[in-house]
Amino acid sequence: QTSADLPPELKIKSAEQWNTSIHTTQKWYDSLAHPLILTCPEPRLETMVNTWLKKEILWETRLWRNGITTPWRNELQDALGYCVYCPEQALPYLEAVTSIQEPNGYVKVWNTRTGEQPNHPLAKKHHTDGGIWLAICWIQAIRVSGNWSWWTKVLPFADGTSASLFDHVYWALDFSYKDRGSHGLVLMHDGDWTDPLNGPGRMGKGESGWATQALAVALDLFSSAANNLGQHERAGTCSLRARELRQALEEHLWIDSKFAYGFDDAGNRFGDDNRTYLNTQSWGLLATGSGHLTELQRAIQSLSTPYGPRLFHPHFDQWDDQVGRISLKIPGTTENASVYCHGSAFAAYGLASNSLTDEALDILMRTIPGHPDHRTDIPQQLPIYQPNSYFYLPGHPQEGTSTGTLGTGTCTWIVLTVFQQFFGLSFVPQGLVCEPNLPTTWPYAELSFVRNNTRFTVKIHQQTSEPSLHVNGVPWTTGPIPWEHEKTMTIEIHKKDDQKMMNKKGTKL
Repeated sequence: QTSADLPPELKIKSAEQWNTSIHTTQKWYDSLAHPLILTCPEPRLETMVNTWLKKEILWETRLWRNGITTPWRNELQDALGYCVYCPEQALPYLEAVTSIQEPNGYVKVWNTRTGEQPNHPLAKKHHTDGGIWLAICWIQAIRVSGNWSWWTKVLPFADGTSASLFDHVYWALDFSYKDRGSHGLVLMHDGDWTDPLNGPGRMGKGESGWATQALAVALDLFSSAANNLGQHERAGTCSLRARELRQALEEHLWIDSKFAYGFDDAGNRFGDDNRTYLNTQSWGLLATGSGHLTELQRAIQSLSTPYGPRLFHPHFDQWDDQVGRISLKIPGTTENASVYCHGSAFAAYGLASNSLTDEALDILMRTIPGHPDHRTDIPQQLPIYQPNSYFYLPGHPQEGTSTGTLGTGTCTWIVLTVFQQFFGLSFVPQGLVCEPNLPTTWPYAELSFVRNNTRFTVKIHQQTSEPSLHVNGVPWTTGPIPWEHEKTMTIEIHKKDDQKMMNKKGTKL
């Protein structure tokens, strides 16, 4: 279509008209998500967080990534990322996924929207991680939004009955906890987060180390939330279950210097030989804290490329009956040992949660487009969105080729790493907790965002001699910072770069 064919209202005839159009578009975006502004020494990260990741997250969440048959794990994580920008706009999408949960707690991962026919074969499969993601994403959404009243919302189940969000989340965790195999690990069924890893559990007995780690993380998060809500009995139950899962992981999957991935239907362990899987090392950091910090850091580092860590190494180059469909994929593409950026962002979040923020930042900067180590002749994408993967094995003539596809949970976990880990921000019923842990290369960073009509500005000064914390110019000693009914909250922290703020397990979730 030429400019002559355009309707008059779409024709831009001057720079002033162009600027007006840009301003109008930005106002529209701001109506869908409040501005969140990062200021830091990394201009590429600033631009991605402030503009492009927001736009990608909005598209993913509001349009279900344009899918008919979609994995609800994606919808949940997309909406969680949206919560960092604008919780009020994200809430309906979290609620929509919750409404497909069955009363026994089960959440089917792959679903087809009402009135449409399935357009993906995985719609008929039984994946193991739906309820785990439901729990993690709701709990984290409340922690980043400050909307603790959401726990009392009454939401429907798939059969039309209803319960509070607190009960929805508890029953999701309860279902996953009871869906375990002979080693006390969560059953794998037709796959977990890695859909094509469908060989180990096809007979119903295989077990997933990643799902077990993620469930332990979810149980710990819920236990903390339940205690804050005065629900101490369920908090205790979940804490004990998380401890039991960690013991099973240590007993059955910790092998020398890394976590194996799981067991197949015949009871054979996999991922304990020469193959290292990224996800069980990243989520091992989140589930077990600093107990294996050095070994897990090295395991993640062993997967490094200029584009971030590979999903596993070495690749599969022929059919492997134990792991299934993943072994049929072209080596270095999709889930067969590519740099799958969603997994890279998990690794960054896990490292940062254990105060390895420099290592986390390095992964983030390699994951977003435009790192100096990226080949300029290969990526084949504009640096205005986050790709799902970088393809091909190291040394391949096209190593580093971007998939060029929009739609990836990477966006959410990059934003979470900045918000929850680098700035250490989390809301509890009593107010805002701010326990920053910036990369050592950042002498100063600032984050501005909105919650319930309150504009927060958090300023972190690092490498200073006199630690201090001021709220709206007034010294603050310790504890959560009350904020409701305030129009503006300016929080300024001066800290030494060796101040590491972690909980008893060494992990700041």
